[in-house]
Amino acid sequence: MSPTSPIFAIGDIHGHFDHCAALLRDAGLIDDAYNWTGADAILVFLGDYVDRGPDGIAVIDLVMRLQTQAARAGGYVVGLLGNHDMLLALAYGFGRGVFYDWWRSAGGVKADLAHMADDHFHWLLERPVMVRLSDYLFIHADASFYTGYGGTVATVNHAIAQLITSNDVDHLADLVDQFGEHRAFLANDELAARLLKIYGGQQILHGHTPIPKMAGGVPDNTGRPYIYAHDLCINLDGGIYAGGEGFVYRVG
Repeated sequence: MSPTSPIFAIGDIHGHFDHCAALLRDAGLIDDAYNWTGADAILVFLGDYVDRGPDGIAVIDLVMRLQTQAARAGGYVVGLLGNHDMLLALAYGFGRGVFYDWWRSAGGVKADLAHMADDHFHWLLERPVMVRLSDYLFIHADASFYTGYGGTVATVNHAIAQLITSNDVDHLADLVDQFGEHRAFLANDELAARLLKIYGGQQILHGHTPIPKMAGGVPDNTGRPYIYAHDLCINLDGGIYAGGEGFVYRVG
């Protein structure tokens, strides 16, 4: 990875392994054997690897493997934590109960939980919720909760990591609720500007809300980014779980 390394990002995959792999192949980032071919490129997964689709754990395994392979090749793969990923981790960690019920109601797939191992669990717990690369702030959700957990990228990631590894059920329930917010920047571009002022960057790139749900339900708007809030925000959720095209976006 170098200052001139190209940056790519992909939104919510939701267990659709084959679709994800095809998009990454088309972008020149992996080969037919799912091995990294991106050299020194940077690839950001915006979270929500699981739920709603058939192969959530296979998606996690792919991202984990690409992180190792990219690092050896001089590249860099970032995997952010999505709200569905957090719910799966909580369902695995707490067992049957309120978090299991929330996970199932959010589209949790029983096969994901059945095939999840401790290494998947710990990997999810270690995922950051935000990262800044160059002039871009990458987050999973178009939501307003981030500033409640710290004033820097590092402090937010640390605070949420500490919380999701705790037994503080009440505050975890609050986080689940906060992480489920949608369209916060669509209604309030001043909030987007505030996040960029606090955490740095010139644009926010996120997933979480499928583009058709943000763009007035236009079904053919799933193969390209949705830029809004006076160009402060770029939505990369191509609605793969609902039959959308999805895409790998080259940043900049």
